[in-house]
Amino acid sequence: FIYEVTVVSAYPESYQLAIQLQAVVTQVCCTIMYDHEASDLHAEMYLMIGHLYGILGNYEAAHEFIDLALVFRNDLPDNHISVSRTKSFLGIAKQNLGMYSEACDLFLEALKQRQHLVKNGEQLDLGPDYHNLANALESLGRYEESLPYALKSLELAKAQTYTLPVQFSRIYRQLSRICGAKG
Repeated sequence: FIYEVTVVSAYPESYQLAIQLQAVVTQVCCTIMYDHEASDLHAEMYLMIGHLYGILGNYEAAHEFIDLALVFRNDLPDNHISVSRTKSFLGIAKQNLGMYSEACDLFLEALKQRQHLVKNGEQLDLGPDYHNLANALESLGRYEESLPYALKSLELAKAQTYTLPVQFSRIYRQLSRICGAKG
C-alpha cells in the first residue's frame, strides 16, 4: 500500500513536504507492514501519515492509512480518546471522498464517545466534533438536522479562550450555507 504523493497545493513548500512524507511512508511501511500486534504508537503513526496525505489531497491514501490506524486501535475500549479521535479523522477522510453517510456515522460515534469522556471529567473541545457532523449532514442535504450541530459548534467556539478567527469564519460560513439552503 505504498502511495505516490501527488501535490495539489499551490504552496511550494508542499513539494518538500511531499518528498518527506514519501520517505516516512516508505520507512513505516517497511518496518511495521500489517503487524497487527503494533502498539498505539504505530496506530498514531498511521493516523498522522493519513492526515498528511489528506492535507496533500490524496484522499484515497488518507482513508486507507486512517482506517488502518483504527484497525490497530481495536484493542482499546470504544470510549478511549484515541479511538474517538481516529474515528473523527476517518470521518473527514470519508467526507473528502464523498462518503457523506459513512462520515456522518463516524462523526456521531466520535461525538458520543467524546461526550462520554467529558462527563467523566476529561477536558475536551467538542466544537470541532459538532462542526464536522454539521458539515456531513449539510453535504447530505439534511439542513434541518445540521443546524443544531452548527449552532452548538458556534456556542462552544465562543466559550473557548483560544478560538482562532478562522474557526469562527468557517462556522459562520457553514451557518450561512445551511440557512440559505433551508430557505
